Amino acid sequence: MDLEFNIPDSKTPGYLKRAKEALEFQKQMQDGMTPEGIVNLVEYLAQYVSVPEEPAAKREALWMATEEQFTTLLKAVTGDVDEPSNPTTPAPAT
Repeated sequence: MDLEFNIPDSKTPGYLKRAKEALEFQKQMQDGMTPEGIVNLVEYLAQYVSVPEEPAAKREALWMATEEQFTTLLKAVTGDVDEPSNPTTPAPAT
């Protein structure tokens, strides 16, 4: 099943609200997510799914998502996206 995200950027209103909610879910995941917490996480992340388009299909796609897809989406929503390293930057001296 295809799963595509529509990630908000720095110009999308509601940054602090999204960051707070996503950070709450990240903390719950670290502390041990409950079944109810997982259901809430799926509902929360569904707003960022662009493909599929139907609400029920969005939730089903998230239920079938990989851990990597979930982590990537959660990091993107909080603004905690790993930047690729620049291969032309010299390594720090040790």
